[in-house]
Amino acid sequence: IGSGGGGTVFSGYLTPPLDITLAHTQSNAVMKVSNPLSSKSVENECSILRYLSDKTTQSNYFKKRPLNIETCIASCQLKNIRIIPSLTYPQAIESKNAIQDTLTRMMSTNNDRRVIFLQPFFETKTLSFKPASSSMEVKYDIMPLELAKVVAKDLFHTALSMIALKVTNSDVQTLIDPNTGNSLLIDLTEAILLTDNDSFNQQRIRSFLDELLSLLSSTIHTNLSSKEWEALLEDTLREEIRDIQHNYEGYKSVPANIQELLEDF
Repeated sequence: IGSGGGGTVFSGYLTPPLDITLAHTQSNAVMKVSNPLSSKSVENECSILRYLSDKTTQSNYFKKRPLNIETCIASCQLKNIRIIPSLTYPQAIESKNAIQDTLTRMMSTNNDRRVIFLQPFFETKTLSFKPASSSMEVKYDIMPLELAKVVAKDLFHTALSMIALKVTNSDVQTLIDPNTGNSLLIDLTEAILLTDNDSFNQQRIRSFLDELLSLLSSTIHTNLSSKEWEALLEDTLREEIRDIQHNYEGYKSVPANIQELLEDF
């Protein structure tokens, strides 16, 4: 379903023992196979996701407002793999051989590849712009303002929660369903667990939030003008900062330099 610097991503359905030993209500998942030189970053993504999962399950605040991120349910080294197509999806049978050939080629070229399994599998159409047929004018998919606000609130909440838990990310990527307002922050291969007294912490945090602001302002299009939408995004970010400051029970334990930056943002 995709590929990039981190690796190649497949979607599929879990079979035993994964769907038995893990308490997940859905059996569909994403499998990311690292490139030869990205095994450490893919393993880092799983480690960061597990760290965030452990931290958020201990908090009532995050139980009420979960993060819109994936869960890493398993990790291993790629040694051997067999594709078992789902009988309920005929197209999977048709693509079985092509997928098997791709993975076999991966194993033959380099055996230092990591595999991580992620949930949920977020199935959504992509927000896009469409050139008008009669002119060079560009027409965008328009999202209802109320849904756009939901997307902004959820993704800012996710990013700020990560920061409060001392995690930042770069090369920010999201999945957004324009019909429902559901969203997911994906690809944490570049995520970093901040260490205390690192002089680059504030720069990393600012870059993370600035990148998310820029992504939302350029990806989502409403009936507002660009300036109005950008102003609304900035207001929403400040509202979410106040929410985590006042309602997250562990906020007092957030490092002082991170608190200062969020207060001044």
